[in-house]
Amino acid sequence: MPPTRLLATACLAAAPLLSFAQVTVKNDGQWRALFTAGASVSSGNSDSTTVNLSGEAVKASTTDKLSLNGRAMYLKDDDSDSEQRYAFGAHYQRDLTDRIFGFGQFDALKDEPANLSSRLSVGGGAGYHLIKRDDLTWDVSGGLGYTHERYVAPAIVDVAVAVDVFLSLADCGRGRTPSFAQGPFDALDALVPARLAEQPQFELVLRAEGPPGKIPEPENHWPAADASAENRLKAVLGSYGLGLQDGVAGQLAPLAEHVTGRDPGAVFLA
Repeated sequence: MPPTRLLATACLAAAPLLSFAQVTVKNDGQWRALFTAGASVSSGNSDSTTVNLSGEAVKASTTDKLSLNGRAMYLKDDDSDSEQRYAFGAHYQRDLTDRIFGFGQFDALKDEPANLSSRLSVGGGAGYHLIKRDDLTWDVSGGLGYTHERYVAPAIVDVAVAVDVFLSLADCGRGRTPSFAQGPFDALDALVPARLAEQPQFELVLRAEGPPGKIPEPENHWPAADASAENRLKAVLGSYGLGLQDGVAGQLAPLAEHVTGRDPGAVFLA
């Protein structure tokens, strides 16, 4: 089964539908249509054939409007189909008040030479008539849309976002901060002598590395599970100075999992 992609989009547009052909619109409730066709053939160093068909039909009244449009384009270059596109669209708009209107639309596209088996889109929303006259109309509209795509061949998109979680200690603010009294004191603005100097801090860090490159993995500084008690003790005590030897000006040297510019003393969690 060909792969699919689902998209949810938001749109804001001054014109809700872009038509392929221009047809005269009159608010009399009658259908009006316009169809065009074109073709060209050339030969020489390279042979090419182009066929282009398009059409639009519109039915409008003083309160609503229905538009249908379609287009077919075929391009053949040197015995290969370089473009074969078929598109269809429908748009319906209805006035809810003299200035506010609602609309819905549907679009379909097929272009197999471009690896697109089908693209189906539906959307709807509301708009406002900024200018509404017989000789000039200017609308602003916004809404939501949904797109479903199917491909002729699998499309592998090698894109990923890598996020690491680190645990570190953050210094608490220091100062003579008023607080409720602790102990045998009768006051509401007493000073608490003992306060936390540090607090835990979790941080999400975006990594620049990632597919197709390899994300750095933390180095395991602990002995094997079957190590003796003496070796385990050496690993615990030896970890105290880990990174101090390579650090600059008394700072810890970052490990493989640390991101440049972040706290090198943070512990990598996930």
